[in-house]
Parts: sequence; structure tokens; C-alpha cells
Amino acid sequence: MSLIRTMSVRLTRQSQGLLQAWICGSCTPIRNFAAENQADKQQNNKCTVMLRGLPYKATAADVLRFFKDVDVLGGKDGVHLHARTMGTCFVDINKQDLAKAKKYNLREIGNRYIEILEETDFKRIYPGYTPPTPQEKETLVKLKGLPFGCTKQDIATFFSGFEIAPHGIMKPVKRHASLTGEAYVKFASKEIAEKALTRHNEYMGSRYINVYPTDALEVDHKMSVPEFTMSPPHAVFVHSRKSDLGKLYIEKLFSPCEPIHIHLSAADGIRLWQNGTAVVEFKTHSEALEAMSTADQKGSNEEFYLYSVEDK
Repeated sequence: MSLIRTMSVRLTRQSQGLLQAWICGSCTPIRNFAAENQADKQQNNKCTVMLRGLPYKATAADVLRFFKDVDVLGGKDGVHLHARTMGTCFVDINKQDLAKAKKYNLREIGNRYIEILEETDFKRIYPGYTPPTPQEKETLVKLKGLPFGCTKQDIATFFSGFEIAPHGIMKPVKRHASLTGEAYVKFASKEIAEKALTRHNEYMGSRYINVYPTDALEVDHKMSVPEFTMSPPHAVFVHSRKSDLGKLYIEKLFSPCEPIHIHLSAADGIRLWQNGTAVVEFKTHSEALEAMSTADQKGSNEEFYLYSVEDK
């Protein structure tokens, strides 16, 4: 009995040592193959659909009620409401329930008709865009109600104390190159972006500013400007106090970077841009970034906004 008790004590101490080593990271934990197999199986059975036309206040619970007999993978975690200001969301469902989900096309949530798009359809409408995942770190916010003449520095001052990513301030432009009173800001981290939302309804001058969460889908959609040579474009929008921007002046601003096309107010005989504005296209995303940095460092009176996404 004494020998058995001694062996038992030794085994218990050995087990405690292994547990302590695992906790400290010096021992590889036992893999949970059952959980991994379940996750792989779920991933293989997954397809994603896009819902368009959602009410702004729609929640994940509303979407689950809408798809009442559709197998939504992960429950609420399978509903991605990142592009809510555009009335869109993505839902991960079981592939076997795709036909069932499509039957809900043009049914209502609240008083809004909901359009259901398959993955092939929304990838055609938003080329290069991949639906967000629960682990994706969203760092973008949307501003509305900006005063006329608001500059990037005004926006940076409004978010004083919150780290903004390089070239992270973006202002969408209408077809005739007038600014819209909106802006998008990309922060250095998800946590900073969440804190930046506390600036909602704070004042910039005499205007109170609305600050909303958003994502890359809305930004890509709103930041696109017509009449580009390339698709998708890699461009820089120039907003200047000068009323007589010319191609030579633009080329000097971005030198030694070489644009592939410069859109001015009278480009190709079509009056697309207001005086004092230009859209300058480059061959690649990296060239557009380099050109914008180069122009920024020259200390001119122009403001520059990036209209480009990374090449995929």
C-alpha cells in the first residue's frame, strides 16, 4: 500500500508539473481535433449571401428572424452588419440552405424590401471585396455634416488624441467634383476607432458632426469617381485654392512620380471637374501612395485625397 501511495503522489506531482508547464507555455497543449474537424466541416459547408435594403437600425437578431428557417452558421456571429449605413450586410449560411435563403428575396424587414444576392452577384457588383469576418478589425468611421471648406487638418484636430492611419482621411467627391460634406477616417486600430465614435454630435466650428461606424465596402463605393481610365482606379484627388490648375503644375506637384492621366475641368472637352480640382491617375496603388506622399511633403496649398485600394 505504501508503494502504491508513493507512486500515486509522484504521478500527481508529475501531472501538476505538466499542467504548470502548459500554462507557462513550455509544453505544447493537446490539440482538440474534434473541434478543429467541426470548424473545417463548417467552413466547407459555408456560403455567404448579401442582403441589400436593410433599415438602418436593423440588428443581427432581425436578420435571424428574417431567415427563420435558414441555417445561419454561428448564429449572430454569422451576421456581419458592417456596412449598415449602406443598408447592406453579409450572412454566412449553410450551402444546402442557399435555395431556401433565395426564396426570401424581396420580402420585408420592417417596411423595407430586402434583396438577396449570391456571392457571385455581389462580387460582380463590388469586385475585389471580400465579406468581413468576425475577427476582422474595422478601423473606419464616417463623418457627416462637415462645414464647407473643411480641411484634413480640421478633421485631424476634431479627432485630436486619436491616432489616424497614414493617408487615413478621405473625402468623397460628387461627379462635378464638389465635396459632399462627408468624410471617412481610418484609425490605427479597432480600439481607437471605437473610442473615436464618442465624438458623435461634437462640434466643429458651429456645426455638430455625426460620427458613424462604417467599413471598406461603403468607402470603396463612395470614394469611386467616374471617368477613370483604369478600373479599379489608383488615383489622387487634388483640391486647390488655385482656380487655374494646369497639367504642367500638376506634373510638377507630383514629380518625379509620373501620372498616366490627369483629369482637369476641361479634360477631353467634357466639363467634369470644377476649377481648382483635379484627379490624377497612376499605374498602381503603390505609385499613387508614393505620389501623394511626395506632393504632401512639398508644402503646397493643395489638399490631396487618396482614391485607390491595394492591388489584389
